[in-house]
Amino acid sequence: MITLENPEFLKLQQEYLEIREQLPYLKSEFERQEILFGEKISSEKLYLRARSEYLTAMAQKKSLEAQLEMLGIRPDTLDAGEMRSVISLRTPISGKVTRVNVSTGAYVSPATEIMEIVNNEHIHLELMVFEQDINRIRKDQAIRFGIPEISDRVREGTVYLIGNTVDEKRTVKVHAHVREEDLEELMVGMFVQADILTGALDADSENLPSYWALPEEAVISGESGSYIFVLEASDERGYTLRKEPVEAGITSGGFTALMDPGTLGPSDQVLIRGGFQAAGL
Repeated sequence: MITLENPEFLKLQQEYLEIREQLPYLKSEFERQEILFGEKISSEKLYLRARSEYLTAMAQKKSLEAQLEMLGIRPDTLDAGEMRSVISLRTPISGKVTRVNVSTGAYVSPATEIMEIVNNEHIHLELMVFEQDINRIRKDQAIRFGIPEISDRVREGTVYLIGNTVDEKRTVKVHAHVREEDLEELMVGMFVQADILTGALDADSENLPSYWALPEEAVISGESGSYIFVLEASDERGYTLRKEPVEAGITSGGFTALMDPGTLGPSDQVLIRGGFQAAGL
């Protein structure tokens, strides 16, 4: 439990008790002057003064009540014999304490960060998307992500909120919700590798180009570009492979898109494993 001690807490309680005790008299005087003024017995000046003093005291009382409630002190239970200079702090959320920045007896100001509390009940992803790609991101797009340091498991989520500012790294923050069954092992502060599946929800998705794709291991990248091995012939002595240059695109989910497949045809057989050994790399 965290407690704060300050003599100002006593002063605040004293001011509240004093104004609370004055209110019955101020109210009575206001009502009396209102009657006298209505019967033309008292002057308007006295009536307005009594009214002003009463309304001012009411406003002060409400303000002091709000300040006491912020400190965790119930005004309706406060009396002169139970004023206290020590209050207990309550957190706005439940969770676990992950960092404590002060020690017992330390002075704290309103700007001091006393401790950090993390609530794991609602974990979400915060992704960084380059500004040139942000126009393709839409709410509810599917996300596939993993945490290589933990396992090879592929988890899923959806885009929930897209930032509207570009930071100094020329990226935009994108927040995503994670499926309930994929929250296992996740902790605040972990780094993830994520793919946002943009094509299906783009406004012009019907006009998007389609590309052939091959398993990632089938596409070999060298100094002269990317290429694949295509089966030319086979007999009892082995296989004859043709080195086919291609233009490789993005890789996602274990597959690499072919922006330009060269002369590759739909009936061609491609070597999908062992390409590096065939190339002598």
